[in-house]
Amino acid sequence: MPFVNLQATDAATVDVFYVHPTTAWTVHGHSGTGNVGIDAAKQMTMHTVGGHASAFSSVGRIFAPKYRQAKLDNFRTWSGDPHEDPHCAAFDLAYSDVRAAFVEYVKTWSEGGTRGLILASHSQGSMHLTRLLRELRDGHAKGMYADEHVPFDAAEEGALALCHRVLREQLVCAYLIGWQLGRDTFESLPLGERADQTDCFVTYCTLADAEGGGASPALTLAGGGSYHAEEGTWCSRTWHTATPVSVNPVTWTTQDEWVDEIVQLGSVGPATPPYVVYPGSVATRAGNDGMLRVRFKAWSDGWSPASSFNNPPGDYHVSDYSLFWADIRANAEVRVAAWHATKAAAGSGLVCDGGT
Repeated sequence: MPFVNLQATDAATVDVFYVHPTTAWTVHGHSGTGNVGIDAAKQMTMHTVGGHASAFSSVGRIFAPKYRQAKLDNFRTWSGDPHEDPHCAAFDLAYSDVRAAFVEYVKTWSEGGTRGLILASHSQGSMHLTRLLRELRDGHAKGMYADEHVPFDAAEEGALALCHRVLREQLVCAYLIGWQLGRDTFESLPLGERADQTDCFVTYCTLADAEGGGASPALTLAGGGSYHAEEGTWCSRTWHTATPVSVNPVTWTTQDEWVDEIVQLGSVGPATPPYVVYPGSVATRAGNDGMLRVRFKAWSDGWSPASSFNNPPGDYHVSDYSLFWADIRANAEVRVAAWHATKAAAGSGLVCDGGT
């Protein structure tokens, strides 16, 4: 399985497995349903991978698999029926590539499952990594929507047994961004509610603050579906949880309160590298409806995330990483340090919290 090469220092003992979102957009000629070829939308994919995965380049080697992604129209016309929708075949094919790439990473690059691991993704990528964790860590049936729990069959294949162990023992954090998840999504993986917590997942989906005039009651989102404020649901994205939650990527807690923009470490503009970091750009609140609400500050040079990323009005789905690039980068460093401390304490025989 081919990987995009974004390797960091070879001295790092942690790897980052990053899965990109939908980059085969209708506006770029990828109309219809089904899947695209593995090298389709190459320029957009490379731009997105660089913009997102670069946030983790200070902590480890980055592995970003190419895959036959499901086209955007699959999400726009997805009925949400887990058993009857014809688009499930497109999602299954895309997931099969991501799964194969992860197995290849573990077999070839994880040094026998001894390296630490960060999972990171956005939108469609988070959809696939959520499924991967449910299958290879929790031991759920392989079906995309299966709720029945089945014991993990370690005899199925040695590589899958190693994947299971890596996800259970070596996971620093799973940054599953741009896809609604909840505390009930995984059986064995808790929601991260501290900045230094390890062996956990974090998630958020960004919308403008409705009280500030940004968000309408129903928003058509870049990845498909609509957010309905009166119901507190994000249609076509809530089958992974009955109660979606949001972690604030500035404080890395779930507290439902506004955090001033002065605390925020920095957004990056949508230009190509080298990125310009704008600190203190976004005030944030992790709402009790499972959405991350934001308010913006304009900079003296005229740059504002409100005008740079607004597509459609009030919806910042495509900017989930860019708005908090510096915050994600700093947090990854904190969590990796905590993971190393936990491993060191375990090796010395000391009792340690382990970040949970």
